[in-house]
Amino acid sequence: MAQYAIALGSNLGNSYTILNKVIFFLSRYPDIGLASSSPFYQTFPIGPKQPSYYNCCITINSSINPKKLLEILFNIEKKFGRIRNKRWDARTLDLDILLCNELIINTSSLQIPHPQMIKRKFVLLPLCTIASTWKHPITKKTVKEHLQAISYENIM
Repeated sequence: MAQYAIALGSNLGNSYTILNKVIFFLSRYPDIGLASSSPFYQTFPIGPKQPSYYNCCITINSSINPKKLLEILFNIEKKFGRIRNKRWDARTLDLDILLCNELIINTSSLQIPHPQMIKRKFVLLPLCTIASTWKHPITKKTVKEHLQAISYENIM
C-alpha cells in the first residue's frame, strides 16, 4: 500500500464545488482510501491573467501504481471539463501527484516528486496542514521545511 500526496486546483466554474466533488469521488474510488484533506486556499494564478484559484491537497492510501493513478487522475480531470490547451491556462480542474512514499520517478509522462512542488506555496501550504513531516525524497527535507524556505506570497 502506497501513500500519495495529491494537489488539487481549479479556477473555472464553481471551483469550490468542483474540488469538493472530486475529493468525494476519490474517497469512493476502488482501491483508494482518502487519508486526509487540507483546507482550501484561494491563490493568485501563475502565468496569464485569469481568475484566482482554489487549491488544496489530499493524502490517499492506494494499491494502484503511480502510472495507473496518473491515468485515473487525467480521466477525472476530463470528467470535470478539463481541456489542456496552454501551460498555466485557466482550468476547471488540475490534479497532480506530488509524492508517493520515497519514490522517485522521472519519465516523460510522470515525475514524482512533482518537480515544481517545493517552489509553490499554493502547494506546500495546504500540504503542510496534512503532511508536514513527509520528506521530499530528493532533498530529504520535510514539507514544513520547504514551506518555511519560500519567501514569496501568492496566497490571498
